[in-house]
Amino acid sequence: MCFSGDLFLIYCFMYDRCYGFFRRQIVLTVKEREPDRKDDPFLGEKLIAEAEGIFLWCLGGCTA
Repeated sequence: MCFSGDLFLIYCFMYDRCYGFFRRQIVLTVKEREPDRKDDPFLGEKLIAEAEGIFLWCLGGCTA
């Protein structure tokens, strides 16, 4: 049989019976939410407005 690379990978993943995926999961835990905490309903818009600065900050972290 002749498989292209993509079809072969799909075939392998469909019939893979190992538990490697589950061994690599990391469960994230979070602290309880404080009852007097105020959430910012406009946080998304503020982050979009600062997108260029956030990108430059990330880029600076990659080159440091």
